[in-house]
Amino acid sequence: MPVELPQSNDLEQKAAESILGDASLRDELTDDEAQPLIDWGLTQVAQIARRAALMASTEAMEAALDDVRRLMKRVNRVVRHRALGDAEAVRSDLERLGALSARLFGDAAPRTTLSQVDAFMAEQGNLSNAQVVKRLLGMFAPPLSLASQGAGPEVQPPAAPQTPPQFGALPMNPQLTAPKSPDLLSNGEEKEE
Repeated sequence: MPVELPQSNDLEQKAAESILGDASLRDELTDDEAQPLIDWGLTQVAQIARRAALMASTEAMEAALDDVRRLMKRVNRVVRHRALGDAEAVRSDLERLGALSARLFGDAAPRTTLSQVDAFMAEQGNLSNAQVVKRLLGMFAPPLSLASQGAGPEVQPPAAPQTPPQFGALPMNPQLTAPKSPDLLSNGEEKEE
């Protein structure tokens, strides 16, 4: 009996529902501020679903979808931490965004430099939440036009954890080092702060 391949539309619908139904991905943002983040997430899951359908791999799709959701949640946390005036937490969030971007996009991930991080930290207090979302997506995700040409998330089985990116070729600022203990629960979900 032939194996029935998952349909891209079914996978995409399931993935989109997981993005739209999770308020924690946008609870620090108004609807208008969150729209670019939601649009980005939906575009990513559509690409992931198409690749998963071709590969007949819902497991790979779910792993990539988890990373998309983690990246979206981390952008949302940057908004929370900057509202609290917690610059150290914002820097930590940026480090985690870099690691998520590298894992999700591989070689297509933008090479965010320490100078870009410092520039964001210096100007983020003058930006609206919507501008912060757009800036972070620009720093940590390939442009959607590249992603739609195949440079988007690759659907593969989860790989061994990668070393967080070093923000380009520049040395790491001690404040930007990865946390010593994992920030994930045993089921793959991030711990709440």
